[in-house]
Amino acid sequence: MKNTGKSTEGIEDVYHEAFVIAERYELDAAVRTELSSGAIETLKTLKQMGLKMGICTTNSEKSARYILNRFRISEFFDVVVTRNGVKQVKPNPEHLEVALKALNVVPEESVLIGDSGTDMLCARELKAIAVGLSTGVSTIEHLKSTGANYIVTSITDLPVLVEKISRNQ
Repeated sequence: MKNTGKSTEGIEDVYHEAFVIAERYELDAAVRTELSSGAIETLKTLKQMGLKMGICTTNSEKSARYILNRFRISEFFDVVVTRNGVKQVKPNPEHLEVALKALNVVPEESVLIGDSGTDMLCARELKAIAVGLSTGVSTIEHLKSTGANYIVTSITDLPVLVEKISRNQ
């Protein structure tokens, strides 16, 4: 739009409208989604390990809060950074940087667990440890090719892996 001489105001209007539409689909998906088997138990275990935990998601604040409240899991997370909280989302490192700053954690001592290549690219850019969770969004091969240091096939594998990573640092 910039290349065709559209005004900044016009561009912002289109941008806003696009995110209104995206949020509508996100909220629809949030109503229909289910947590992975073992997710609550895994979150409890990770929290009991004394970890600082956060979420950085390309979803909107509204849809992220809906899911956290619906499944009563907000208590596990110290920070939630949605696309509304950053100028550039994953794979841009700003998204993860904002979350890590809020947690007061340096990238090299952090683990990003994600199910997409954009998550792995973001972690790799900041030199955080990237754990690919192959839940069907991305293949194991794609997660590896975009920078996953580790792959897990079930969320319930995370506590053992995080403990192993902690011992090796």
